[in-house]
Formats: sequence, C-alpha cells, structure tokens
Amino acid sequence: MPAKLGVSKAALAYAQCARERGDYELGLSLLDETLEQHQPLISELQTLQTERDQRNQRLKAARRIGMALVAVIFAIVTTSFFWIRMEAERARQAEAIAQTERADALFQKGVADEKRAEAILARQDEERERMKADAARVAEKDAREVADSARMLADKKREEAEIARANEEAQRALAEEAKRREQYEGYIAKIGLAAAKIEENAYDRSLSLLEECPPELRHWEWGRLKYLCSRELMKFDAGVPLETLALSPDGNQFAVGGWGPEVLVFDFNQNQPITRIKTDATQIFALTFSPAGDQLAIGSNESPTYLSIWDVRSGNKVAGLEGHKDAVLSVVWSKDGKRLLTGSYDHAARLWQVEDGSSKEFLGHDWWVWSASFSPDEKRIVTTSQDGSAIVWDVQSDAPGPAFISHQCPVLSASFSPDGTMIASGGYDGRVMVWNPASLRGQDLEAALSGPADVSKSSEPLAVSAHNDAVRSIGFSSDGNRLLTAGNDNVVRLWTTNDWSMQKEFRGHASRVAVAKFMRDEDHVISAAYDQSVKVWNIPNHRESDVLGGSVLQGHLDSILGASFDPSGKLVVTASRDRSAIAWDRMTGQQIQTFQEGHAYLASNAFFIPGERQVVTVAIDNTSRVWDILTGTQSAVLEGTGIQAAAAISPDGKWIATGSDRKSILIWNLSGGLVHEFDGFESDVTALAVSADGRNLLVGDSVGRCRMIDSQSGQQAWVSRTHSRGITRVAFVPGSDAVLTASLDQVVAVRDLRTGKEDASRLLKHGGPVTSMAVSKDGGMAITSCTDNQIRIWRLADSKLEKVIDGGEIACSGVAISPDAKIVAAIMADRKVRLWNLLSGEELLSPVTRNTPFLNLSQTTIPVWTVNFSDNGQRLLTVGGTEARIWDIASGKTQQTFSPQSAVASVDFSPSGDRFVTGSWDNAARIWDTNTGVALNKLGGVHTRFVNKSAFSPDGQFVLTASDDRTAGLWNAETGQLIGQYKGHEGRVTDAAFSPDGTRVLTASDDRTLRIWDTTTFQTLSVLRGHSQAVLCARYSPDGKTIVTGSDDATAMLWSVDTGEAFAFALDGHTASVTAVAFSPDSKRVFTGSKDMTAKLWDPETGKEILTLTGHSQEITTVAVSPSGDTVLTAGRDGTAILWPSVQWRGQDGQAGRLVVRHRGR
Repeated sequence: MPAKLGVSKAALAYAQCARERGDYELGLSLLDETLEQHQPLISELQTLQTERDQRNQRLKAARRIGMALVAVIFAIVTTSFFWIRMEAERARQAEAIAQTERADALFQKGVADEKRAEAILARQDEERERMKADAARVAEKDAREVADSARMLADKKREEAEIARANEEAQRALAEEAKRREQYEGYIAKIGLAAAKIEENAYDRSLSLLEECPPELRHWEWGRLKYLCSRELMKFDAGVPLETLALSPDGNQFAVGGWGPEVLVFDFNQNQPITRIKTDATQIFALTFSPAGDQLAIGSNESPTYLSIWDVRSGNKVAGLEGHKDAVLSVVWSKDGKRLLTGSYDHAARLWQVEDGSSKEFLGHDWWVWSASFSPDEKRIVTTSQDGSAIVWDVQSDAPGPAFISHQCPVLSASFSPDGTMIASGGYDGRVMVWNPASLRGQDLEAALSGPADVSKSSEPLAVSAHNDAVRSIGFSSDGNRLLTAGNDNVVRLWTTNDWSMQKEFRGHASRVAVAKFMRDEDHVISAAYDQSVKVWNIPNHRESDVLGGSVLQGHLDSILGASFDPSGKLVVTASRDRSAIAWDRMTGQQIQTFQEGHAYLASNAFFIPGERQVVTVAIDNTSRVWDILTGTQSAVLEGTGIQAAAAISPDGKWIATGSDRKSILIWNLSGGLVHEFDGFESDVTALAVSADGRNLLVGDSVGRCRMIDSQSGQQAWVSRTHSRGITRVAFVPGSDAVLTASLDQVVAVRDLRTGKEDASRLLKHGGPVTSMAVSKDGGMAITSCTDNQIRIWRLADSKLEKVIDGGEIACSGVAISPDAKIVAAIMADRKVRLWNLLSGEELLSPVTRNTPFLNLSQTTIPVWTVNFSDNGQRLLTVGGTEARIWDIASGKTQQTFSPQSAVASVDFSPSGDRFVTGSWDNAARIWDTNTGVALNKLGGVHTRFVNKSAFSPDGQFVLTASDDRTAGLWNAETGQLIGQYKGHEGRVTDAAFSPDGTRVLTASDDRTLRIWDTTTFQTLSVLRGHSQAVLCARYSPDGKTIVTGSDDATAMLWSVDTGEAFAFALDGHTASVTAVAFSPDSKRVFTGSKDMTAKLWDPETGKEILTLTGHSQEITTVAVSPSGDTVLTAGRDGTAILWPSVQWRGQDGQAGRLVVRHRGR
C-alpha cells in the first residue's frame, strides 16, 4: 500500500510538472481517473487542453484569411495590369484604322493637306508615347504595391517566427527552471533523509545519499552531515561482515574475520592486508594473538577442528584442536601463552593446553556459551551464555560459582575489572550490569521461578542502560576507570566507572558493531562491524554532543546570552549571565581566558590612590582590585587578600599592603604583582596602616594583637596585646609619636609609636564595639563610630571627647574626615550618607533636594558601608555590596562607578581581533583586550537600563549598543565617549547591527518594528513592519542585500534592503520565539535559534528549512558562524555552547550552488 501511494504521489508530481511545461497530453496520460486525488488535476488539464485547441483553431483560421486576402490583392493587381494593356492595344488598333481612312481621304484632297496630316500624325505619335509612359508608370506603381505587399507578408512571417522562437526559449527556460527546482527539491529531500539515516546510525546509506547530491547545490548542511559520517581516525575495508577482531601484543597489527573463510591481518600503516589466512570454515567467530604475536588462534565453524592455530607471518596452519562439538564463539590466550580458553555453540567452555592440544571442559550452561574470559590473575574464568546466565569458575578445581542471572536475557559478553573484584557483563537487552562475583549466592528453584533473586546481599548489581540493542562487546581500561562497550545499535560507547556516565560516543558504523577494544595507548579505540569495516577512533579528540556531534563548551555557571568567533575563526568568546565572558580554543574546546571584573560579594573598603587616578577596593571575597578612575575599568586583581578586607596604600601610591587568606601580609605593586609576603602571624590580619614615610606598617589582628613591622623586610619592631577582642582599625597620628588601635572590646587605645606601649590614661572608651575610625590629617582629632549608634569626635592632644553625634536608632558603619578637618562623613545603616560641618555642627544637606541627608540611597539598591574623602576634599568614595562609587560633593551626583559587570548579554570582536566588546545588564558595555583579559574602556553613564547588544563597526572605530531604555548608542571605540544616540523606538531595543559598509545601523525592538538609521546623522531612514510580536534579533547579510529578523511570533523574516519589503515567505518552522539569527559568510544560508531549544538552517532564496540542530536543553540565545563558514556555534540558557563543525563542501571554484528565485513583496 505505501508503495502504491508513493507511485500515485509521484505520478501527480510529474503531471504537475507536465502542466507547467504545457504538455497536457503527457500529464493526462500519467493520471488515473479512478483516483480521487488525481481528479482535480485531470479536470484542470482537460480545460487547459480545450483552451489550447481553441486557440490553435482560431490561429489557423486567421492564417487562412490572411493568405486569401494576399491572393485576392495579387489577382486584382495582375488583372488590372493586363486589362489596361488590352485596352491600350485596342485603342491603338482603332486609331490606326481611323488614321488610314483619314489618310486615304486626305490623299484625295491633295498635297495641300499632307503637311497637316503629318502634323496630326506627329501629335498622335506624341500622344501614344505619353500614353505608353502613363501605362508604364501605372505598371511600375502596381509592381511597387505588389512588392510592398510581399515585403509586408515577409515581415509578418519573420515576426511570427521570432515570436515562435521567443515562446520556444521561454518554454525551454521554464523547463530548465522546473528541472532546477526538481533537482533542488531532490537535494533537500536527500539532505533530510541523510540526516534521518544518521539518527538511525545507518551511515552507509547516509553517505550514499550525500554522494548523490549535485556538487553545485551542496552547502554547509552537506558538509555537516558528511562530517558526521567520517569522524573515525582511520578506516579499513575488510570486504565481508565482521564478527571478531584481535590486536597484536605490540599494537602494530590487528586481525579480523567474519562471514567467509579468510582471516585478514593488517598493519596499521597499510590499507591492504599483509597476510591472508585461508581456512576451510564458512564463518570466523573468534580470534586472539599469542603473547609473542607470532601465532593466531582462530575459532570458527570448521569441523571437527573448530579451534585452530596459525602462523601470522606465513598464514600456514600450525595445529587443529579437536574437542568442541560445534563452532567456537570466543577464544582467549593466557598471558604465558600455554593455554587457550574458548566458548562454543556446544554449551561448553574449554581450557586447552597449547603444547599437547588436551583440554578440560566446563559444563554448566544449557545453551550457547557466547564468551569466556580470564580474571586478571587467571585463576578464575567467567562465561556468558544464551541461557541468560554468567558463571564464574575456579580454574584449579573446575568448580562453578553461583550463576548471575539478573540480566534475564541472553548474556553476550563479560569482562573482569583490572583488580578482579568486579565483572561487567553485557546483555541482549542493551544493559551492562556490574557485579561482584564474591557476593553471589545460590538460588533455589522456587526463587528462580518466582522472579529475580536477591543475588547480592552485600552488593547489589549496578545496571547501566548502555545501548539500544544487544551489547556485543565489553572491556575495561587498564586502570579500571573506563569501560568500553559495543552494540547491535551500531554504536561504540565509553563510560567512566566512577559515576557510570557516558564519556564518549563513537558513531559511524552502518551496522552492528561486533567488537570494540582499547588500543595499546588507550587513547584510541578500534572497532569492527557488520558493515565490513574496521574503524580507529581517537578518544581525546573525538567531539560528540548528545545528538548530532557538536563539540560542547561547558564552563559558565549560568545561561550563555551571547557568543562570537574572532576574525581568524580560531577563538570563541561566550558571554554569560554568570557575569563573565570566557575565551575558548575552538579546536580543543579548552578555556583560554576568563574576562570578569569586580568583586563577587561584600566589598567593604575603598581608598583613593595618591594622585587620584586610581582607587583600590577590598572585599571579603578574598580579593582586592585596582580601578582606573577615568575609564571605570578594573586594571588589576589582587588574589588571596583575605576575608577580613584589610588594606592600606603607601604614601607615594606605588604599593598596596593587604592581609591574606594564609595569615600573612602581602605587598603588591599597582599592576597586581606580588612584591613581598611577610608570614609568621598567628591570626588573620584585620587592620593595616602605613606610616607617613612609608617605612613602617601598623598591623592589627583578629584576636586583639597589634604590631609594628618594617614595610620592606617584614621585620617586627614590637608587638602588643592589650585588647581583649579583634582590632577593627589602626592609624598613625600625623605629627606625633602615637598610633591608634580600635577594637571590638569598646576601646580605642593610644600607643607609643616606638614601643607599642598603651597609654592607659588616654583610652578612648565607647559604649560598644568600635566599628570604624578616622584621623584628621593634622593629627588633631579622631572620629569613631560604635554599635551604640553614636559618632564620637575626640581631641587627640588630651584624648578628650569633644562632641557626640547621636544616630538615634540608626547604626553607623563607617566614618571619614575631610582633609581640612572641617567636614565629617558617616555611613548610616539606613543607607544614607550624612555630612556635618565640624565648626558649626550643622548637617550638610543634599545639594539636589536641599532638605534630605547628603545622599539618601534608601530608595535605591545601592549599598554603602564605608566612606573616604579624596585628597582635595571635593569627592567622596563609598563602597558597599559589590561596588564602589565616586560622588561629587558639590552636586551630589555619581562621577564614576566601579562594579562587577552584571549578566553579560552580548559579545563581538573588533575586525582586528585584538579587542572585543561586551554588553551587560549593568547598563554598560566594556571593551576588553583579548590577550590580557583587561578591560580597556567602560561605556557607561548613558544607558539607564540593560544593554542587550554591543557591536564593533566594520572599521573598528565605533561601538554600537542597544538598550532596554529604548535607545541605541554610538561610541568612540578608542576614547569610550558617546557620539550620539538613535531614538525613536517605542519599546526596548533588543538588538542592533551595522550594515556591512558601516553607513547604516539596524535596530530591532519589542515595539514589533525594525529601524534603519543613517550612522552619522542618527536619522531614521525607514521603518520595517511585519512581525506580529516583539522583534528579538536582526542581522544584515554579508553582501548587504538582505536582512533577517527573529521574533516572539515564532517566525524569522527576510527583508530586501533596497525596497524595505519583506520576502513573500516567512521562515516558519520553530514552535517558540526565534531568539537568534545569523547568515553564512556567503549569504546563501540563514541560521536561526529558538526558545524551542533547536537551531535551524534555511535557504534564504526559497525559504526552505534544510536541517535542524538539536542538543540544547534550554532556550538557544545565540547563533554564530565562523568566518570560514565551516563551523556553526550555538549557545543557550543551559550554560553550554556547542560547536557544529562540517567538512569542505565547495567545488574547485570555491563556490556553492544557488537556486535563483525571484521574490515578490509580502
């Protein structure tokens, strides 16, 4: 029935082609009036045939009338000509008679009338000549008319011939186009079928279909499928379906056998067999090399010597061993070369003495024994059988252990682990079971009949669903960490034994894989299959994804939102919601560099570096970071600076002292280089200060100990422990011999600079733990904050409390004093920064509101914990959460933000590849150095909401950003300055792109429109409307002629750049929003990614869906194509990026074919 339906559909398709060519008789001859689906086309063809016949009859009638008209005209002209001549002749004859009569009469009159008669004759002759001339003119005119009529007729015939030729050319062009369409449709069908065959592991059929594809139509999809069919490292053709394979001990040779009498021995360096061993069998089931590698044991169906030994080099038979009663299915040589172990169709296993051919039999199975193998110490063997059991035997006593019957189906293979404690067995049901033979117990009949027994009281067997069909081969790696399996599902798989996850999948065989083995280096696998081939696979370099074999890049901790190839195609950078970008080596899939800036959490202190071109932030995330004030980018990371966030800056601004995560002090340069490490401390360093000359470090720790050390050598000058709890702040008092130490024990101690001795009479006592302290530059006062919510101002000359600022119920976490000692700043727990004039005691209010504290951040998400003044007193540096900010005191506005980038939404390389730009959800974009991983510029302070896209211009001079704030921005890539904004969208701008020549900007928006802008004037040139929902992505084709867009309406659309009109068709195939689009470099293919977790390949000329890529477990967010066009990259919210490579598909001219189709506006 399916075949009949196929014939019917084919006839209908050919009839439709005949209709297009105008061959209605052929179309009718292909159709069957009895088939309902044929009847509409039959009626249409009959109608068209009738109309054509009527046209032909009218044309014939018109031609007959024309011919008749020509004939009549010709007859009239001819008759007129001859009638005129007759009349002229009769007139001459009558005139001659009359003249003769007159002449006779006149003759009688005399000579007098003769002259008159001559004159009359002369006049008559003249008249006759005139009449002749008139007749000649008439004849000439008639001849001209006849000639004109003939010329007109000839012109008409020539015109009709030209029309006929034009019609013929048009019909030929239509036929050629129909042929091209038919060929193209056939190509698309073959690609789809080849992909389906790959999914079925029918690689031979897939290859055959691919080879049938015309070279001029091949493109990425062909190269992709061809790649999937040829992933093995080496391939050898054996010519027959294979049942067995053996590796020589030195790893240089292998032998195979199967359906036929021959055993072929190959050298890995040669494609042809080096030895052909010809047996008298019809099928070879088992092979094994002797330990010396000079002999080969063969198990076959050759009776009665089902087991035989042969010389490898000569191919001659050495011995035939009799004992088995049926074919030998497995054979293994012992390590010492003295014994052979076999399994047979005769339900038995045998252990042979090679020297004399004697054997002993192991009987315990009641059906075929598929395999028999030694334990590592060769004191035990394990046999598997069609009867569903595996039995472990003691070689010395021949005694069987309890049968392992948990497979409950035929067991085809088994192998001991290298330590001999476990056995892995493969069953007909596709499962691998791993079990401990020592834990097996016998089973009684009643238990066996009632169902699966409790085969292991102490260790339950582990079941792994390894294959979709019978497991034919199984083997451990030498270290026991991996297990190799092969099955009747045409697949070889590699498993890790620590968690039994699949490490690699080797697909490429077109039929059942009979055997797979580790090669000697165990970095390679060799397999033999019923498809008559032997394949060698490279384990480390084999790239495989879940479905179609992409290389998976895994490293991000959250969704990947963007990805891009560098111009060379060798590097891939991915952007993630985990706030990082990662550079990967495309070929190896290894991470090269992570691009990330800012603290992970809890930044707790910040300092201006003298000169005020940089700031340092310190956090309890165990890092300190140096930031450039002008660009707002991170210039250095100091790793391992401890969770106490202790740090201090040298007076000359050349080095930084920090604590560490290993109870030491670290000295760094501003580039992040570690200069010194001073260790030997008993507790974590919690507070640091540098003396005015930079020569000494004052150190406080978590148990209340303070000490003075040399900043260059680390040598300790003194140590003191008078505090009972941890020290929170330490400070040198300028212009004096005193230092201050503030502690959680509610005291600030005044100490002698030289000895560290505490002056008990000058203790600054508080009502709770001291959380913060600042000392004026003139050394005259100290400001402290305490958990009793009071801010205290102390006169240091006599340690007197001069003033208290009551915070009420609001705690203060940090204090600072301006360089001129006139203003005190405090960070309050309600996220307000308050300033007081120390002279007047008045609070300085916000310059913006003029009736609230200086900074009221309670209605924002900006955290603040500590504060510092700039050296000129005009700016404040606050820190909290994961960020620091510089505020202008006069205006109360933020001047710069130093923060970790938020989710990284996009990434794009500069044309040179030495830089790339990321757009992130912290409302900014960053330009990074590809090689160093350092951010060069931060493009911020303009967009007020997430930056969804950032891209370099084709010349690398500009950067384009698209934001949720409904605008796109154009930036100078060198200076980081904003040039202008593109404003006009009524919704967030989801994507933006430059045209290939850089003169136009394309933006997409969730207002359901696209806009094309003039790059330099920022004016809208056109608005494209067509999507019914938000437009999520848009790209120009590399040739600049077409735009592709993706939308929440689950479609992608193509647009003509020249007309601004959408193509007549949409790329309709996804079942959810189209989130990513990309063109191939030659503009001949379009890739789309979707929330339906698939990527699709399309022909933009026809709108045909060609191929679907599946492998992601969540929404695909990015699709990119390498500059060479051979590799496609997809990335998604599952945190993975997948590379989909292909092989070369282009012809010698380097060009792929294209089906030419005209488009009409939608």
